[in-house]
Amino acid sequence: MQSMYLPGEGAAVHAHLSNLPKSSPNQWKHMLALPSDPSSSTARWGRSQRPLQLTIVNATPNNNGESCPFSDTFISTEVAKDGSSNAKEKQRKKDARFFVPSMNPPPVNNLMRSKTEGEGPKAWPVLGALPEILLNYDRMHDWLLENFERAGLTFAAPMPTNTYFYTADPAVCEYILKTNFSNYPKGEIFQEILYEFLGDGIFNSDGELWKKQRKVMQAEVQRKVLRDYSLVTYRKKAHLLASIVSKASYSATSLEMQDLFKRMTLDTIVEVATGVRLGALSHELPYVPFQSAFDEANVNVHARFVDPFWRVKRFLNLGLEARFKGAVQYMDTFLYDVIRTRRRDMAEAKSRFKSNQSTKPEDEGKFTRADLASRYMSLDENATDKSIRDDVLSFIMAGRDSTSSVLAWFIYCLVSKPEVAEKIYDELCAFEARHQPTPTLNSVHASEGEFSERIQQFVDLLTFEEVTSTTSNFQYLHAAITETIRLYPVVPQDVKGVLEDDVLPSGHIVRKGDLVVYIPYAMGRLQTLWGPDAAVYRPERWLNEAGVFEGASPFKFTAFQAGPRSCLGKDAAYLQMKIVTAVLCRFFKFESVPGHQIGYRMSAILMMKDGMHITASRRSSPDLASARAQHN
Repeated sequence: MQSMYLPGEGAAVHAHLSNLPKSSPNQWKHMLALPSDPSSSTARWGRSQRPLQLTIVNATPNNNGESCPFSDTFISTEVAKDGSSNAKEKQRKKDARFFVPSMNPPPVNNLMRSKTEGEGPKAWPVLGALPEILLNYDRMHDWLLENFERAGLTFAAPMPTNTYFYTADPAVCEYILKTNFSNYPKGEIFQEILYEFLGDGIFNSDGELWKKQRKVMQAEVQRKVLRDYSLVTYRKKAHLLASIVSKASYSATSLEMQDLFKRMTLDTIVEVATGVRLGALSHELPYVPFQSAFDEANVNVHARFVDPFWRVKRFLNLGLEARFKGAVQYMDTFLYDVIRTRRRDMAEAKSRFKSNQSTKPEDEGKFTRADLASRYMSLDENATDKSIRDDVLSFIMAGRDSTSSVLAWFIYCLVSKPEVAEKIYDELCAFEARHQPTPTLNSVHASEGEFSERIQQFVDLLTFEEVTSTTSNFQYLHAAITETIRLYPVVPQDVKGVLEDDVLPSGHIVRKGDLVVYIPYAMGRLQTLWGPDAAVYRPERWLNEAGVFEGASPFKFTAFQAGPRSCLGKDAAYLQMKIVTAVLCRFFKFESVPGHQIGYRMSAILMMKDGMHITASRRSSPDLASARAQHN
C-alpha cells in the first residue's frame, strides 16, 4: 500500500509515530512514509498547494488488543475552499486518510461509547441516550442538527440494546449507501418495525428479493404506457385542485393546502397503482377512510424506532399500537379487495382475447389494464396477493406522501419569500407567451367558468416534453422545488442496519446490530455543507451563471437516497410537482392565514403538524407578448 501526502502532512504524522510504543508494527510506519519529493504528492493529487487542516480522531484497538488500520486513530486532511460572500457553498473535501495505532485502552462499557469519544448526546448507564431522545422527540430533527453543529458530522447515541450512529457527513453517506452498500442493509430491526405496514415490499426488503423487486419496478416506471397514464392523471388532478383554489378565491375563504395536496396525491397514486378512483379530492372534501388509515399508520409506526416497549404494547394491543393495527387492517381489506377484482378483470380480458379470432398473439397486452397492480399480475401469474399488496402499498407510500409533503412546504416557502413566487410567475408567463401569444381575458374579472377554462388552456400546454426539458422551460421552478426539498426533505431520517463490524470514514467503530442513521434534514441546513446562508431559502444556489439548473452530489443532497437504492420515482415526482406548482403559481397568489404557526410532526414523512392554512387570490392575466419579449 503506497501512502500519499499533501505538503505539510508529514510533520504531524511523524510526530505521532515518534510517540508509539516500540512494539508497534513497523508496517504502519512504512505505510506512512513520506515521499522523497514533496512536490510529487501535489502532482499525484492533481492540484496546487492549499492551506491544510489536520484532524485527529481517536478510536480504539480491535477486540484482541492489536493495532490495525481500520480501528485506530486516523489523521485526515480537510481542504477548505472559501469563495466570495455570494459563493454558492463552502466545499469541504477529504483528501487523504491515514491510520496509525492507538495507545488508548479499549472502552469497558459498550453503552458508553459516545462518552468515551466525547461526542453526541448525554449517555446514561443502561438507558444510554434514550432519555435525551425521548425528551426531544417532538423536535428531534432540529435536536439532531444542534448535535451535529456541536459534536461534528457523525456522533454516537448509545441505546439499551445497541448504538445509533447519526451522521450528516457526505463521506459516510457515500460509504454506507454505495462503497460498502452490502454491509448496510435495511436490517432486521427496520424490517420488523415496518413489516405489518409494508411487508416485504421494496422499501422493506434486502438481498435478492430487493434486487428482483427493483428490477421489476425500474422497468415499470420507465414504461411509456405507465408514464402516459400518469401524465394524464397528473394534469387532470392539477386542474381539479386549481378549480378548488379558484372557488375559494371567489368566496374569500381560507384553505388548508397540505390536506388538499394529500388528497390530490392519494387520488393520483392510488389510481395509477390500482385503477381505483377514491374521489378524495373534490369540492366537497369528503372523508376518505383509506386516507385516514394511511396517515394513522404512517405516524404511529415511526414511534417504534424510539419506543423500546412497542412489542409489549403490540402484544397487549394498547395505545398507538392498537390504532396502528386497526389502520393496517383497513388498508389490507381495501387492497386485497382491489387485487381480487383485478384478477377477475384479467381473467375476463384473457377470455375475450381467446374468443376474438381477429387478434394476434402480440396484441394480448392490449387487454391488460394500465394500473400497476394489473401489470404485476400480467408479468408474474404466480405472484401472491400478499406480494402484490406489499409492492402496491410501497408504491403508494412513495408517490403519495413524498409529493404532498414537498408541495405543502413549497407553498410555505413561497409565502415566506414572495419575491421567489414572482420570479416563478415571470418564468411561467414567458413559457405561456412562447406557446399562446394571443391576448386572453383578465383573470380577476372572469367568471368562475371562464377562469376554469383559462386554466385548462394552460394545463394543455404542459406536455411531458415541455415540463421535463432540461435546457429551457421551468429552470427557476425546478430550482425552487429542489431548494424546498433541501430544507424540508420528504424523509428527514433514514436508517441502515450494520451487518458486520466496520469502521466508518469518520473513524467511528460500528458493531453488528448497530444502526447508522443519516439525516437529510440536518444535511440540508449545515453551514459546513451549504455555506453561511444554509438556512436561507434561495433557489438561485441551484442555478449557474446561465440560469440553468445544476444539481449537487447525491451524497450531500441525500433527499432521494443514493447508490443502488437511489429513488426510482424521482423523475415522476418532479413531473407531478412541476405540473401542479406551475398551474398554481401561474394563476394564484398565496398568503398565510394570520396567526397560523408552522411546525413539523414526527412521522416517517416530514409533514406539517397543523397543516398549511392560506388564502388565495387570482392573478391578472399578463401581457403575454410583452412577457415573451422580456425573456427573449
